[in-house]
Amino acid sequence: MDHPVDLEKILNSLPIPFFYQDLQGKIIGCNQSFADLTKRPVEQLIGINAYETVLRPNMKQHQEADKALLLTRSPQQYEVETEQEGHISSCIIHKTLLNDLGTDYILTTLFDITEQKQVEQHLFFQATHDELTGLTNRSEMQASLIKNMARAERYKEPFSLLLIDLDRFKIVNDNYGHSAGDKVLKVFANIAQHVARDSDLLARWGGEEFILLLTNTDAIRATHIAERLRATTEETPITVNAQEINVTVSIGVASFPDDGKSIEELISRADGALYEAKRNGRNRIEYANRRDSGIFSIGTQLQRAIQENQLLPAYQPIVDLKTGAIRAEEALARIILNKDQVTDAESFIRAASDLQLSHKIDHLITRETIERCVRMVKEGDKRLHFINISADLLRHPELMDNIIQFSHEACQDCEFPDKQLKPLVIEITEREFIGNVQSAREFLAPLLDIGLQIAIDDFGSGYSSFQYLADLPVSYLKIEGNLIKRMMREPKVKRIIHGIRDVARDLDLITIAEHIEDQHTADILREVGIDWGQGYYFGKARFD
Repeated sequence: MDHPVDLEKILNSLPIPFFYQDLQGKIIGCNQSFADLTKRPVEQLIGINAYETVLRPNMKQHQEADKALLLTRSPQQYEVETEQEGHISSCIIHKTLLNDLGTDYILTTLFDITEQKQVEQHLFFQATHDELTGLTNRSEMQASLIKNMARAERYKEPFSLLLIDLDRFKIVNDNYGHSAGDKVLKVFANIAQHVARDSDLLARWGGEEFILLLTNTDAIRATHIAERLRATTEETPITVNAQEINVTVSIGVASFPDDGKSIEELISRADGALYEAKRNGRNRIEYANRRDSGIFSIGTQLQRAIQENQLLPAYQPIVDLKTGAIRAEEALARIILNKDQVTDAESFIRAASDLQLSHKIDHLITRETIERCVRMVKEGDKRLHFINISADLLRHPELMDNIIQFSHEACQDCEFPDKQLKPLVIEITEREFIGNVQSAREFLAPLLDIGLQIAIDDFGSGYSSFQYLADLPVSYLKIEGNLIKRMMREPKVKRIIHGIRDVARDLDLITIAEHIEDQHTADILREVGIDWGQGYYFGKARFD
């Protein structure tokens, strides 16, 4: 049968495989690309059933598409996989109904998307897996935990979490180098995968920390798996540069539903158990259900406060000791249990640190304070806003990115250019980064880039304060409160504070004395030359 010349030209000029068939499925024309795909000459394809070619493995799907095309007379498109000589290809099939002199024909186009699928699969793997170990990454594990929790609740199944930390991993990095540390992480990942069952899921949780989800597993069975993992790790020396490194792990175990009814609660309990394992000597396992001490009660209360919006910032004024004017305020975390009961940070901040919940507190308080700062700037109030952040927050890049983006958008409302200094001051305590100033600089760089300033909190309470002054772009020194109290009865301490003032002046830094509780203390600090003061004498922390 003759066909329009223009159609044949179209078909044969395109590199994409085409064929067209009659309504009984016989091929009545095709281009060279389709012939190449089937590895047959064009003349051998004319007259054979289209479903007997490369379409055969998906014959039913093609037939259903043809039926739908004739019924609706609307183009049909679908995806299939074909295998030739062991090679699997992915194709998008597009079918269109044509009419030539009153006769209907079906034009089929095959778009090879194999390479595109491979790229998509690669990108998906990169997004969901840890680059070094090949294990599931933290974000993908969190999604899997949510799905597993839903299943466990629906079918009343238990499950357990093992939170695993490589003991003294920093020593491996320091003594053998980061390449050795990477090898240790990869070898341990292999050990843990070998111990885990097919139904379990292992992920790199961060740094040298891993998490193992034991599906449909109660605490007793989880105990056996945890011990097998601990023992296998201890018994497997790792060779690095012809030297054997003996690695051990500490493991915290928590089980649903006995140790928690939510993912966050279970991770918190497992984290607390891991902390106990490391505190009690490492290379051991601790179980959340054996540790019902006060730390977990506080941790549970803290988690509930975060979930129920009971954790809020209160703001304490910081005044100019010379003029008495309010120059700044510090945001302090508080838990509001009810209108008559408020819990201050001293009651829960240590437990939050031990249970690695500090990042949640810092993230919440920081966002609240940024919002308050924006409101006050718009009202013409130019006071500074001091915010405490911990190393725990800096170890959560997703939260840091959120804060940076939030600050960027908020400051745009105030018409602050990105590089301009803003009335937000990040307080860091040297004990959070002791011995690792370089890490502190790297962690803080994104905040400095958007115009935030740095204050050293509790200055004079540690061992490396002056190293921080040399290596970080500090603007404020907050003198540790205990030194202020001792100053009143120990002349030597007063001379130390005098020395801190001299160093600060030479470096063009503003000094702030904490824990000022009476006028006499404020007068002495003013005489010494301390710039600003904070404490109950000037006002307790109040809610906005």
